[in-house]
Amino acid sequence: MFYLGFNCTGLLAISRVGEVLAVDVVASLLRNVVRFVGDQHPRVRYAAIDCIGQLSVDKSPDVQISLHEIVVPALLSPLTDAGNPRLQAYALAALFNFVEHCPEVERGPEIVLHYGRQILEQAINLLEFGHIMVREEAMRTIALIAGKFNSEFVPYYNRVVPLLKRIVIDAVDLVTRIIVPVRWSQ
Repeated sequence: MFYLGFNCTGLLAISRVGEVLAVDVVASLLRNVVRFVGDQHPRVRYAAIDCIGQLSVDKSPDVQISLHEIVVPALLSPLTDAGNPRLQAYALAALFNFVEHCPEVERGPEIVLHYGRQILEQAINLLEFGHIMVREEAMRTIALIAGKFNSEFVPYYNRVVPLLKRIVIDAVDLVTRIIVPVRWSQ
């Protein structure tokens, strides 16, 4: 527990200075940072996810092309932690950053196709059963991958659209309950 503050501070510092570091240094750092995604304390996991997400933006497309095999599995692991919805939402946001900055050429489309199915499965599950803030990030991630997948998204369409319709209907009901005065609802 004593090292909690040091771990968080170190990880957050790496994420803030990552854009000025050399790519080989970032690769070495990321190999160590992914270990903290499995830390016992949620703040350390949050800081590790933040670092990975930020470095995915700052050092794209190098991170996407050369480190996808360690980054994506590390970001998928917090999605199963239902006890920490903020971590789930932040991991989805980091995955969004990773996929959004995948290059359109070279190996980028292959990487998106390779990991996109896993990301979609997790995001669809969280869209259906997740906390409200997790659902928001799940929708963003699904939309991004659907755009990158094009026709590869067709098998997921029938699962996603009913969930989106339900979210819209629930949102309208909630807004209606807030707008309609109590005396009218009796």
